[in-house]
Formats: sequence, C-alpha cells, structure tokens
Amino acid sequence: TFLDPACGCGNFLVVAYRELRQLEMDTIEAMGDIGLTNASQGGLFDVSTLCRVKVSQFYGIEIDESAAHIAKVAMWITDHQMNLEAAERFGTTRPTVPLIDSATIVCGNSLWLNWNDVIPAEQCSYVLGNPPFIGAKFLNDEQRDDVAHVLGKIPSSGLLDYVTCWYVQALPYIHA
Repeated sequence: TFLDPACGCGNFLVVAYRELRQLEMDTIEAMGDIGLTNASQGGLFDVSTLCRVKVSQFYGIEIDESAAHIAKVAMWITDHQMNLEAAERFGTTRPTVPLIDSATIVCGNSLWLNWNDVIPAEQCSYVLGNPPFIGAKFLNDEQRDDVAHVLGKIPSSGLLDYVTCWYVQALPYIHA
C-alpha cells in the first residue's frame, strides 16, 4: 500500500501504479507464454487472478478538492489503460467496469490530519510524493500556521522550508 500525503492531481500515485502493473505483467509473462495458455483458452493460468496490483492499494491526501477528484479519476483511467495493455499482451484481463476498486483520496490538509485515519501506519508499505517546497520567507499566513502547528516546538522552526513539515509528520508515522 502506498500513501502520498500531498498528492496533488495524483502524479506520483499514477506513475507508481503504472510501473507496478508493468512489473506485474512482465512477471506474468516470465511465468510462461500466458497468451497461449490462459484459462479462457483452456490453459492453466487465469490472468485476471494473476493481476493483483489494484488502485485500492493507493492512498492520497490533497488539500484542493478539485485536485483530489482529478487524482481519483486519473487512477481509474490508468487502471483502465493497464487493463487494456494486459488484454493485449495476454488475451484477457480483469474487467475495468464496473468501477469496483478505487484509490482513497482524502481532501484535507495533511499537516493537520492524522495520517492513520487515512491508512493505519501498520498497513502502509510506502510513503511517497513531492510536498511543496516553499522557503520560509515566502510562506503565506495559512502556511505559517501549518509550520507553527507541526514544527512549533523545534527551535528556529520559522526558518525551515515548508516541506520540512511533511518530513516531521512522516517520522512518527513510518516508525509506528
């Protein structure tokens, strides 16, 4: 499972999902010539059951509601594209519709949310992403409040880059 606590429109989640699906398909292909021996043709393998990476393994937090919606839709589109590629490579795949699996994208400020409410730390395998890098002197008032909330007890925290907040939030989460 993957968490991007500042996912924006989901670019890191989409790329991680796409690349994992590519590795999965390469692995399935290495298991044998699935295109000739899949279950629908009387063979031993059912590619739809071998494709186990699912969009429901991906979680994100995004402060902007529109970007959060885009991230969820981008994951569905990428899932569909990967299913089409699997069908082309192996002759069959799991169905894309109806939309049963979905990435969990929570709309909110990840510096104020408890990440465990999105996905418990013990269930999260990887934290990834690209939180905003904004120098301390370029922060707006809301961002300064975020810094005070997360970094308030750290001496001279007002001099640190905004991205430091995500590192400080991630430490207890990944060590839980």
